[in-house]
Amino acid sequence: MLSSGIYIYDAKDNVLKMKEKGDFRKALGQPNISDNASLTLIYVANMDKASNREAGFIDSGFIAQNVYLYCASVGLGSVARGSFTRPDLHNTLKLTDKQEITFVQPVGYIK
Repeated sequence: MLSSGIYIYDAKDNVLKMKEKGDFRKALGQPNISDNASLTLIYVANMDKASNREAGFIDSGFIAQNVYLYCASVGLGSVARGSFTRPDLHNTLKLTDKQEITFVQPVGYIK
């Protein structure tokens, strides 16, 4: 999520595609440290594809760990957050009942 809109990663084409234009960061809840972040990654597990619920969370954790490592290597800051307004964000992203937000991860410059 950026201030300009909601983007979804297209793995096949290796690009971010705009899903919806607008500033939806308020859906992340308050207090919102994401307001000062350059972007906020939102990890969503598709429970139809995951072998079990825990696998979706574990896989999200592996991805977030790689983001942390990259951020550290280029001088960016990041934090994994489990505190957000889940129902609001779920509705804002227009997710299905089988899609579950595992956590969010703001990324930005260290102040």
